[in-house]
Amino acid sequence: MKQDPNLDILRSIAVLSVFGTHWVQVLDGLPLKISYALGIDLAALGHAGVLLFFVHTCRVLMQSLADKGATLSGWPLARHFYTRRAFRIYPLSTCLILLTVACGIPPNALHVMYQWQGMRWLIGNLLLMQHVFAVEPASTPLWSLPHEVQMYLVLPLLFWWLNGRGIGRLVMVYAGGLALSAVFPHLWTGRGHLLFHFVPCFLGGVLAYGLASVVEPRAPARLWSLSLLAVILAYVEAPYSDASWAKNSLLCALVGLMIPWFRSNRGAGSKIAAWIARYSYGIYLAHTPLLWLMYRHSGLRGWQAAALFLIAAISVSAAAYHLIEAPLIRLGTRIANRHAPRALLRVASPSSA
Repeated sequence: MKQDPNLDILRSIAVLSVFGTHWVQVLDGLPLKISYALGIDLAALGHAGVLLFFVHTCRVLMQSLADKGATLSGWPLARHFYTRRAFRIYPLSTCLILLTVACGIPPNALHVMYQWQGMRWLIGNLLLMQHVFAVEPASTPLWSLPHEVQMYLVLPLLFWWLNGRGIGRLVMVYAGGLALSAVFPHLWTGRGHLLFHFVPCFLGGVLAYGLASVVEPRAPARLWSLSLLAVILAYVEAPYSDASWAKNSLLCALVGLMIPWFRSNRGAGSKIAAWIARYSYGIYLAHTPLLWLMYRHSGLRGWQAAALFLIAAISVSAAAYHLIEAPLIRLGTRIANRHAPRALLRVASPSSA
């Protein structure tokens, strides 16, 4: 898939919103459950960043399915997709969880203590199924990943249903997702539950993908970043909780509808955004334990803690990408592609018609 500078900007703004939120919370000495600092609802700001991640991820993966769908279809396409996603999301999260357990790192740096919660807790975190196992995330940023895993499971089905079939089905899918999340925000399954609250947030990315084929980008590229910041500001300043279904759904629908209308960015800003986007998963997962290390464990204060935290965040995220993420992404792609030639032969074979 060709890199889209506007999507890089979206992803970089998303991760910086989360990163900045947690840093300011620690700098201001906020305890857990207190969200306001410097007159800003930091919980809402961080939450908005995660919601932008949901929109971005779904938009990118729908395009990835479309690109691969030119040569694969049916189960071979789904298998290819699931294999690559597993090698994308699990290696780094597994490293974080094992490091957290081995070193006794608390889930965040807001004056909480590490607590071993048993094998069920560990397995639920490793599988990124904390909601199904009814356990707390080992590290705070992990809360969003089970939602992504759920989305991965159904995205190939949405792609097959929507691909090349017009706006009518897109409207049906979005309306169905809204209804599902409104009626069943939590669907209990034994001790745990599936979470449908954020289904419309992921569907914002599906909206962006579906509209891309019928919308001609006309809005100036220079307004893309400003528009995203304006939407985030409106979300933060809105009077309802960041747990509001309507507020979350509206933010993601608006961003999804905006994406196709803007021309692509070029220049230095887009290059910086591409760099941040490349390392964003490492930034997202690593910044919380690094905040704890620099501000709670090391005893450093002031500019020294800030400087070392920034250096560590950049270094660790880059190292995580080059040493863990990128090699395993390539491995996952090689494994996924092993079955592709045989699948293509079956499609091309007259006996398979």
